[in-house]
Amino acid sequence: MVKTGWITVDVNNTIMSTFNVEYKRINNSTVKATLSLAAENKPIVTVPIIVLDVSGSMSGGRIKHCLNAVRHILSKVGSVHLLTYGTNCQDHGIITSDDATKVSIDGMTSFRAAYETLITVVSKKREPSQVIFMTDGEDTVRNKHVDLDRAWLKENLNGKTCVIHTIGIECESHTQHMLDLSRCGSSEGTYGYFSSNV
Repeated sequence: MVKTGWITVDVNNTIMSTFNVEYKRINNSTVKATLSLAAENKPIVTVPIIVLDVSGSMSGGRIKHCLNAVRHILSKVGSVHLLTYGTNCQDHGIITSDDATKVSIDGMTSFRAAYETLITVVSKKREPSQVIFMTDGEDTVRNKHVDLDRAWLKENLNGKTCVIHTIGIECESHTQHMLDLSRCGSSEGTYGYFSSNV
């Protein structure tokens, strides 16, 4: 499966940076997310924000696929702002090396915790934000409120230049949630999906 899309950061009708995003399953143990400049003469104006699900349901192959994608993105753009979430969300700040491999898997999944931290991070940035969510898509803390929480995220990102892209890992039953999450920014992001069953 290959899913491609574009991230365009637009401020005052001036394109600051355009990135090509490609999600591709390489084999049963690797998913590749490629983030590259669409035009080499365009400067990178923002560090991508990766929001990584590290709840218990992401153990094993799921987190391995995500960490491979994080490593690949790091190799292409040099640094990312990493947030990890389970029951709570932790802001690791900007990482430039393979620090992402030091995450621990534990707890339940709270998208609300991730959204709260993401809003704080985006609010502090002066430049446009590009966000990549990597998750299996299931909220086990506030499952009955997932639509309300996503609407709350969209409302709190209103007025901020922010594009959200989602990579769903083995989340067949949560595809609509992932698509809707990619529509919460100032313009629509892309949705990529990985399944070892494909």
